[in-house]
Amino acid sequence: MSLPKNVEEFLVTGRIIHVASVTKSGRPHVVPVWYLYEKGKIYIDTKVSTLTSKNIGNEADVELCLGEGTAYYDLKAVIIRGRARRLDLRSHRNLRERLLIKYLSSTDHPAYEPYLEAHDAVLYEIDILSNVAWNNLGLTYGQLM
Repeated sequence: MSLPKNVEEFLVTGRIIHVASVTKSGRPHVVPVWYLYEKGKIYIDTKVSTLTSKNIGNEADVELCLGEGTAYYDLKAVIIRGRARRLDLRSHRNLRERLLIKYLSSTDHPAYEPYLEAHDAVLYEIDILSNVAWNNLGLTYGQLM
């Protein structure tokens, strides 16, 4: 799904996205995560032992929310409905490297190698199925279906 340029720019510059998944008992679970937006897809990084990873498994529907602002007139957000698919870390190492550099700023950061080499890491690719973006004026583009 193609997104308006201003939504893409917001996703590229955002820092923390909230991922909502569903537990086996049907309970919603929302967690803030590091992410990377590239070429119309969102990539999130977590650990095998997390409830998020257990909820998604190899593939599942998720919703994500990236919001920003503190004063009412500054508020903006994008809410995304997507399909998450677990990626093989060996063949997608470069994606994980770019995600880590987004948050650690450089490969010289002391946490870079430990994060990159973590054996319990899971990388998910999220295909965007629908979205809604808004600010204090109301809905401005896209719509959740």
